[in-house]
Amino acid sequence: MGRTLFLVGCACSLALAHRPALGGEPEPSAVGYIIETALPDEEHQNGEDAAPPVLAYCVRNGERLPASEGLEVLAGDVVTTEKEGSIGIVFLDSSAVTLRESSTIRIVDYAYPEQKAPTHLSLESGRVFFDIRPRPQEAHFFIRTVAGDVEVKGTKFEVWSTPDGSDFKTIVSVKKGKVAVTPTGSTSVDILDGIQAILHIKNINIAGLTGGIGELTKGNIPKDQVKLLDATALCDVEVSVKDKKGSAGVKKAVQIKSWNRNPDGTKTYIKLTEIDTDKVRMTTIVKNQANKVVSRINESRGRVRTNSIEGNLSIRQRLSDGAGVGMVRDTATRKLYRGSVITMADGTVITDCKAKDGSRIVITRLRLLDGTIITTKTTFEPGATQGTQFTEMKRRDGLRRTFLETVSTIQLPNGDFQSLSGMQEVQTIPKLPPGAPEKLSNSAIVIPDTTTPGAAEMGKLPNGTVNQQLLELEQEPSP
Repeated sequence: MGRTLFLVGCACSLALAHRPALGGEPEPSAVGYIIETALPDEEHQNGEDAAPPVLAYCVRNGERLPASEGLEVLAGDVVTTEKEGSIGIVFLDSSAVTLRESSTIRIVDYAYPEQKAPTHLSLESGRVFFDIRPRPQEAHFFIRTVAGDVEVKGTKFEVWSTPDGSDFKTIVSVKKGKVAVTPTGSTSVDILDGIQAILHIKNINIAGLTGGIGELTKGNIPKDQVKLLDATALCDVEVSVKDKKGSAGVKKAVQIKSWNRNPDGTKTYIKLTEIDTDKVRMTTIVKNQANKVVSRINESRGRVRTNSIEGNLSIRQRLSDGAGVGMVRDTATRKLYRGSVITMADGTVITDCKAKDGSRIVITRLRLLDGTIITTKTTFEPGATQGTQFTEMKRRDGLRRTFLETVSTIQLPNGDFQSLSGMQEVQTIPKLPPGAPEKLSNSAIVIPDTTTPGAAEMGKLPNGTVNQQLLELEQEPSP
């Protein structure tokens, strides 16, 4: 839901940017829009009502603006991220950049596509992934770093510029296409798919940008590293703004699309449609390696519908303002579970459902700031206070670790249920590196059991009224 707000804000700004100024000097035109930010994790939250910390800024004419969702990006702006911050910028020519944490980039100028003129960005520090659309010769894309320049002709690549002791190092890694790297005071070197160049500048005075190139090396990138270059980055973006005629007159119709191939082989497709804020729809689709849809999320005006497949489970949810109804179908046992769904303050989505025979299934899903996804499935036989829990930790590079737990539940004074368990590792695919956590948790909290098989049947609530959301959910086709 948070990502919807990012893109909706972007769409609104995009429509407003095309309206003429009412008078006086013309307002500067936006060259891009911030459409993606990383949210703080649980340890940064000081309570449900506490404002989250600002992890990204845009400095404009000496004023430091929070890089909020949908903020226009103008020529001359400096965009920076704090530690644990991440932000994406989409430009009008459908190019995109993703700033990782502790990064600063300056939009020196951005004339294309209005004018066939070069674009210049300055990466002052940090790590940024670029997905630049092909351009004509006279409109090439240039990135200035302390150690040299990078000329782009339409490609996907990453630039990482960072202090290296008393020196400064810039790494240019190309995922797809070709870039020309020109070390300061030297000649241009072409870098192709799967190649990276490392530039070292020695004894540098950062303020004065003095010093000379001490070393330039070039070599192949390990295949695993190539896969991770664009992980969680904005890729293959399309921005479209058109006039749409209707009974109320002409409105601006905005569409933003994005595709990305994930490190584990799955693909994510995102589409936003907005017409002058009157009608907003957001669709996110994930396909597996066989090109089969395993997850579909439709968001509109604060309402979310999800269909997903996890192993032998088909999960369907409908939420409004963070709560709603859910239905889980187990294709192996042919059981159908119905119940409730809730989103916790830390972003955990909990689905708690029961079958007609009284058996219960609880599914939790949490995405951490670093992209790791923790999914837990707990099953209870009818009337049992002890069940079985499977926990999977999936990193953003696709590596997985699974755990099996024997779970005993107790009811807390506030009505919640607490699951106490002993963790046993079942399988690791493949082995995780040293330093990875050996345990995910020793306990888990699930929401109160507010459903009964009889009450959920046919969408009826305990008081005899009909749950319209559940009835509509049952009528929707399976994913």
